[in-house]
Amino acid sequence: MLLRDAEDLVFVDVDSLLRRVYGRQKQGVGFGHAKVGGYSVRLRGLCPLVATVSTRRAAPLVAATRLRAGQAASARGASSLVVEAIGTARAAGASGEILVRGDSAFYVGKLVTACRRAGVGVSVTAKTRAALRRAIAGIPDGRWVSIRYPNAIFDEEVGRWISEAEIAHNLVRAAGCLTSFHHAKARAATLREHLITIPARVVDHARRTRLRMPTHWPWREAFTALWRNTHAPPIIA
Repeated sequence: MLLRDAEDLVFVDVDSLLRRVYGRQKQGVGFGHAKVGGYSVRLRGLCPLVATVSTRRAAPLVAATRLRAGQAASARGASSLVVEAIGTARAAGASGEILVRGDSAFYVGKLVTACRRAGVGVSVTAKTRAALRRAIAGIPDGRWVSIRYPNAIFDEEVGRWISEAEIAHNLVRAAGCLTSFHHAKARAATLREHLITIPARVVDHARRTRLRMPTHWPWREAFTALWRNTHAPPIIA
């Protein structure tokens, strides 16, 4: 299938999964790390590696896969998988820029080198380390790259519309900044407790989906502020 617009920016996303297996006789079965309910646990299963190709106008399609043992590290075999997915994207008609994306599990030099040799861009979440924090602190003010959001957000604490940000922060950090000044500086564990791990039930009534939350939940106002800032349209004077 050819891409409709060969000049579109093409995204190659790579991710590892853990698929639970209950039998002990399956070949390659092993214990791997997974998150269940926000907790890191070890489960018996297999660890597939998947790469998808997408554009701004096209939904992701699986371009390459690897079936690995359950205890395989996330980045194991990722370099060759990404190269295969890049080749698939180009064979499908992608002649423009290609960007490979991955989370911090793929923050390895071999993967980045493979992307550079293939002539594509790479965006990988960096693992937080002391050396990295020192490197970020040493970046001159003029070297930061600003990104402009299509829909501005009004920050009541500072009393102005926010439409730009300096990269990069992850989605949890962005959610904290949209919630309150306190949550903008909070740790990831605090953000998960206040904004993600919500004691609520999804209720379908009268063809509408509602989120039923406890009345006296201590973080109700914080979640309401996040919901309002992410869903409400900007007010036009």
